[in-house]
Amino acid sequence: MARFFLTGATGALGSYLLKEILQSGNDLDLLVRAQKGLSPSQKIGSLLDFFKLDRDLLRQKRIRVFWGDISSPQLGLSQSDLYDILESSDYMIHSAADLSFDTPLEVAFKACFDPIRFVLQVLSDSSTSRPFKKVTLVSTVGVGGRSTPLVPEGFLSKEGDFHNNYERAKRALEDVVQQALECDTPLAVARPSMIIGDSHCGQIYRFQIFYHIAQFLAGLKTLGILPELGERTLDVINVDYVARGIQSLTEDPQAVGKVFHLCSGPKKAPSLQQVQELSRQAHLRHNLPLPTLRYLPRNRLQSLLNGLQFARHLPLPHNVIGRIKAMNIMLEYLGTEQEFENQLTLRYLSERGLRPSDPLDYIPKSLDYYLNKKVKSHRPRGLHIENR
Repeated sequence: MARFFLTGATGALGSYLLKEILQSGNDLDLLVRAQKGLSPSQKIGSLLDFFKLDRDLLRQKRIRVFWGDISSPQLGLSQSDLYDILESSDYMIHSAADLSFDTPLEVAFKACFDPIRFVLQVLSDSSTSRPFKKVTLVSTVGVGGRSTPLVPEGFLSKEGDFHNNYERAKRALEDVVQQALECDTPLAVARPSMIIGDSHCGQIYRFQIFYHIAQFLAGLKTLGILPELGERTLDVINVDYVARGIQSLTEDPQAVGKVFHLCSGPKKAPSLQQVQELSRQAHLRHNLPLPTLRYLPRNRLQSLLNGLQFARHLPLPHNVIGRIKAMNIMLEYLGTEQEFENQLTLRYLSERGLRPSDPLDYIPKSLDYYLNKKVKSHRPRGLHIENR
């Protein structure tokens, strides 16, 4: 039995990592951002309830919660808490990140670089009696940016042209990791694609960009007006496969120095047309209205949205302008033709009994779960991108 130090436990991926690590018999130290009016046990207690895990895990110290912040020096930990974690934890998984589309560059970089500075300091500090055996950093397949049509399972040398500052910051982080590996630092990198729900029931703790894309493709964001979809694909992956894969590679000393693509890959990634059809079918199953679809060339639709956004003679409410901006970003994001190699990761994980499911099987379950939890209860959330 091992103990893992995990950041990002309240995120879509981090929450599932928590579940998988505990159910495999291991223990956890969690870095959690303080929330006014809540104790650490209360904040994590609701997460345990979500997965139907026993809150006694907190009382038994199988889960220990530490207040902190990834954008603060030493992750916001006191010296005594840091010492306690280093003395107890065998492995670290850094899953926390700011996933917003519009994060300022300096904020995105700080969220990426403060944790890696902490990790490198801990691993190189000769006064640390028991540093982590291994650290896994969760990055994103988006480090290839727009300019890499087929992203390889390895570190990149070519400069990228990125969709957003999250991708840019993760790429810069990987450059630092690559340099650290030259000093035999025990690091591995996991790059998930667009994470969606559990392959068995569609469950996920936080809804991210896929669910907004699914509604966009169904025509619900634009009154049925859509860009021509062509043959582009959308690489999605189920959260349970990603979490189990990351736990497995973290425990394996042979994974040091490697990059893993936890994604559907070129052979299985569904087309935008397939995702659109699955989304519209899900809305019909839930008796939700759908608009008639009308298609425009992508550049014409982009020009139309830009004209609305900046038309001075047509004052629009701030929430409408915000939606137009989000649609512009989504159009640009979906307009990139890109695939992600995953043959090495598939072979590695299949040798350990982990094989990905077919996206066409689990996408409907994820959409049903989303429509039951979010659309019918009218609790919209902000637009974010994945982890991975």
